[in-house]
Amino acid sequence: MVNLPPSGLSQPLYPWILWNLWLSRNQILFEDKRFSEIETTNKAIKDCREWQLAQPLKPPTAPIKPPLPPRAQNNHDPTKNQTVCFSDGAWESATGRGGMGWILKNQTGLTLLQGSGHRRYIASALVAEALAMKDSISAAINVGFKDLLCLTDCKSLIDMVIGNSSVTSIQGILHDIGVMSRSLDSISFSFIPRTRNEAADRLAKAALVVSVIAPLV
Repeated sequence: MVNLPPSGLSQPLYPWILWNLWLSRNQILFEDKRFSEIETTNKAIKDCREWQLAQPLKPPTAPIKPPLPPRAQNNHDPTKNQTVCFSDGAWESATGRGGMGWILKNQTGLTLLQGSGHRRYIASALVAEALAMKDSISAAINVGFKDLLCLTDCKSLIDMVIGNSSVTSIQGILHDIGVMSRSLDSISFSFIPRTRNEAADRLAKAALVVSVIAPLV
């Protein structure tokens, strides 16, 4: 509720009007003093303005950067500023174990960073693929890269990232990717054949083997 001129107040005025009506009522009963409607209203405006001026100024709130809209990039070759994020997931249906692998490369194909991880239970191969992509983006952000091209050999994942389809099992992961994109200048996604993703595939499969032989804790 914002008061219109001439009060010039940004705070609601009605509490101060009610308060001054109560004070005027007491003054009539106990002091035999009477105030007109205009005097009571002016006193309410004065009290409200004094209270408003006494409040500490709030620092301006920085606007929240919205997530970048996901974009499909048909060209697999990165632009000048893009860091390429290769990712792949491996999944064992019998046990539900999963492995994830990712590699970051520059525009010339030089490997900048790589990593892998595993989990003892993953719901599907698609979830493993999505987790691998999320890990690659997280690693790129932690290093400080701002323009990313994410490549995967999972066509269905690309369709879901850019909004062409949806599956409940990875909605949370896709949300996390969207939130992480707020710190980026650009991010795009593209499907590549498995032959171009062999290095990330090896990392994912090696992580899956580790998850099988690792002792339970």
